[in-house]
Amino acid sequence: MGVREIKILLVDDDADYCRLVKMALLKSKQSVKFTFEMANSLTAGLECLKNESFDVVLLDLGLPDSSGLETFEMVHRLYPCIPVVMLTGLEDQQVSIDAIKKGASDYLVKGADSFSDILVRTIVYALERKCEEEALQVSERNYRNLINRSADAIVVIDKNGTILFANPAAQNLFGQDTEELLGKPLGYPVILDGPTEIEIVRNRGGKAVAEMRVVETSWQGKAAYLASLRDITKRKATEEKLKKYRKNLKELVKERTEEVDAEKELLSVTFSSMGDGVIVVDPQKRIILFNVIAETLAGWEFERVQDRPIDELFHIVNERNREAAESLIDKVLVTEKTEVGADLDVLIAMDGTEHPISTIAAPILKGDGSIIGIVLVFRDVSRERQLDKMKDDFISSVSHELRTPLTSIKAYTETILHDFDMSDETRRQFLGIIDEESNRLANLIEELLEISRLESGTVKILQEPVDIGTLVRQISSALQPLADKKGIQLSIDMNEGLPELLGDNGKIQSAITNLVGNAIKFTPEGGRVCIRVWHGLPARENTAPLRPRSATSKMAVPQNADEPAASAQRDELVITVSDTGIGIPKEALSKIFERFYRVPHQGKQIPGTGLGLAIVKKIVALHDGRIEVESELNRGTTFTIFLPLAWHGLPAREDTAKMAVPLDTSGELVSKKKIKYQNAKCKIEEVPKF
Repeated sequence: MGVREIKILLVDDDADYCRLVKMALLKSKQSVKFTFEMANSLTAGLECLKNESFDVVLLDLGLPDSSGLETFEMVHRLYPCIPVVMLTGLEDQQVSIDAIKKGASDYLVKGADSFSDILVRTIVYALERKCEEEALQVSERNYRNLINRSADAIVVIDKNGTILFANPAAQNLFGQDTEELLGKPLGYPVILDGPTEIEIVRNRGGKAVAEMRVVETSWQGKAAYLASLRDITKRKATEEKLKKYRKNLKELVKERTEEVDAEKELLSVTFSSMGDGVIVVDPQKRIILFNVIAETLAGWEFERVQDRPIDELFHIVNERNREAAESLIDKVLVTEKTEVGADLDVLIAMDGTEHPISTIAAPILKGDGSIIGIVLVFRDVSRERQLDKMKDDFISSVSHELRTPLTSIKAYTETILHDFDMSDETRRQFLGIIDEESNRLANLIEELLEISRLESGTVKILQEPVDIGTLVRQISSALQPLADKKGIQLSIDMNEGLPELLGDNGKIQSAITNLVGNAIKFTPEGGRVCIRVWHGLPARENTAPLRPRSATSKMAVPQNADEPAASAQRDELVITVSDTGIGIPKEALSKIFERFYRVPHQGKQIPGTGLGLAIVKKIVALHDGRIEVESELNRGTTFTIFLPLAWHGLPAREDTAKMAVPLDTSGELVSKKKIKYQNAKCKIEEVPKF
């Protein structure tokens, strides 16, 4: 490390003293090297300072061209950065002290003891103090720049709250210049602990919100406070917006949550109350949803099947070949499209029960198109399959019924046309057969048209007085030839003085004719058919059953919950058609009034379309009446019609008759049940157009 060099300018007109100072510096034991110049007047000293750089000036206060405090002031004013050590006598010490107050570094008394040691130390200390002052000045400048450039307002206030200092940011915050702020009270309480929010009303208009922090400090040697104020106006506005946003968001979330809950509840209720079975599986075919209908048809409870593979529980086979049906779930996973099951699918339930079903499966897709699940919807189509079979049978039956008379008509017509030698008697016989077959064909077509009109609700029912006695006798007379052909005894049993019935004479005649015709058709040769009519409750001795009543199967649909089945009322006419025919199986009683249904009779093929009883049911229902049936195989059947004497016109289309079969608590058919039809409690079904 090199020796430090200090260059000194000695301004003194005393040559001996100058040599003494020079000698003292040269003999110094300090690790410094002193070089110096000498000047014997202030003028000469200033000239040296002008031409050269010096570290320290040793200045005598008694020079030829200057003396006293003015000598220092001259040098310090021109060269304020150079340390000046005053050289003075004992009598001039006060002047030196005044010079120190004005910026001099130190002073030495000429002729003092240990002058040499004191001289060197004084020069070194003067230089060190100068370096410290320069560093302090730099620090002060930096600190002031920091304060002036601070985004926060900074003010210094005295203990009375008067502003002593304000930086530019304070001017912007308060809307006042520094000159306007200084000397005025801050106007806000000084709180040392923690930040305080204050609202500032600017002199130039407008308001601001600031966060103020206060610490204790000193200012120009006196106790003071330093207050830092941060403008948080924008932040407060943002916080207010955020608060409103959060409130709105909270309300929105609450509202949306309520909507989601409502949607979930609606979805749950809808899902549970759907008439179709619904199963939802994940891409691994594990069951995640399973509604009530699916439980009923498949025979599994959801708790037992949840998360289990659907292939283990859901078995579908082809109704005809009994082969396992292709899995729709697998097809959807491959095609990623909706897939429909086969027409002859049958679901085998857990207990082995079989249900004809119609199935459809569709993928559940995310926004990116990937499958997150598959929904399988299926419904029991037993009724539809049964109707399809009934329609097929009907078409086959109608085709046969149409073809038979047409074949006869065509054959006899061709014979008459080509046989010119045919006798008049044979021709009349053939023409009679043609007429009979034509009537048969016309009756068949009329039945089709009649059921179509009745089912469509467009039929008009007349309200006119009907003499039921006369009507029944006319029907009996018309069908007597048919009964005579089979040797069947056709009888009438009616009370005297029956009241007139208000209704459609033609429709009532059609219904009774249909029942009597069926009775003759399904009664073997030599049997009996009886038509009975009475008003109100019949006398037991007048009923004269054709077979033991205890052995019959009887089914009815009560008119209302409080009315006992099969009970006649005083204000209605009761018409029964009884026969000793082949009877109706108990299991078929619930279906005989359905369109196209024909009671199967083993080994017997009896012609018919299966529309007659459906027509009877509709006509009775349109007259606000009801019908019952009792039957026993190989013993006979009794149909009973209850018609009110007065009714209120054609019921609404949606309220026309539809049969239901009452069950006991076990779900089995109750013995000796009745099927009774009431127009006001049932619905018209759609009828195919012919």
